[in-house]
Amino acid sequence: MEFGPGIPGTLGGGVVSNAGAHQRELSQVLEWVEVLDVRPALALGTARSVADGESRPQADQGHSQTEEEDARVAAPFVRRYERAELELSYRHSRFRAGRQVTFDERGYPQPAPRTLIEPAEIILLLAVRLHRDDPAKLRALIEEYRQHRKRTQPPQPSAGSVFKNPPGDYAGRLIEQVGAKGLRCGRACISERHANFIVNLGGARAADIAALIREARNRVRERFGVELELEVELRGEWEIA
Repeated sequence: MEFGPGIPGTLGGGVVSNAGAHQRELSQVLEWVEVLDVRPALALGTARSVADGESRPQADQGHSQTEEEDARVAAPFVRRYERAELELSYRHSRFRAGRQVTFDERGYPQPAPRTLIEPAEIILLLAVRLHRDDPAKLRALIEEYRQHRKRTQPPQPSAGSVFKNPPGDYAGRLIEQVGAKGLRCGRACISERHANFIVNLGGARAADIAALIREARNRVRERFGVELELEVELRGEWEIA
């Protein structure tokens, strides 16, 4: 886990994106996770909205028989996934399925639709397999990673790496090659230090960041024929002029 310091968030959140750095990732040490699965409740809510207005048979106690059955069927439950069941790959797990960002006809990113309860599988507990090593050696390696992060990543507020690295290359290199490094929109900017970061210079709007994502992605596609895939997830609403 020495690759982890400096990666923001929690271990549970790290499982969702299979977080990693320095050619290491969480899938290499993860054994299993336990989740609270609320998908039955979501499915029931969808079914009820479709059937809204339909008559339901009534039980003698004054409660709908269907409602009593629904309560039993829709109750959240705890389940365990072994590592092989998690569909772990580069910055992906089964928990990201259906949450991928899409792009409209103009190339602007569109957030995945939200559900009533999100995420539908909430990570409660996980197990990792670690190994013993010399503490001084590990401290030195962690410090080396921290210094590398400090040298190569921007100090301004950001959401981290915007795009996944395509096979055999780096998103930051491609964005820099197409001249988008330092590009600004409003108060958002593609970092001068690392082109795969979009930083907030103070007062940036979501629409500014969406516009920079579009511009960088379009330039890389036109120059190299590479479709950059977003690593970040987008939430909320914004207007594009």
